[in-house]
Amino acid sequence: MDRPQDRLALIECFEREGRAARVLDVWHWPVTLGRAMDNHIVLDDPFVAAHHARIEALPEGGLRLAHADDRSS
Repeated sequence: MDRPQDRLALIECFEREGRAARVLDVWHWPVTLGRAMDNHIVLDDPFVAAHHARIEALPEGGLRLAHADDRSS
């Protein structure tokens, strides 16, 4: 990582057995999750939709986990 001070967040992905599989730096919001290759975080899991969820920053601070199709915010 070139500039850790610019990182907004760190996401740890765990395997079903509870072992940490990978660690991902977040440099901008939103972050998309799903099986499709165009997501920021690609999950190899048959129970996950191609475009499963989105993590977004709220204007008042904090984060929101939303369904990938929910654009209400």
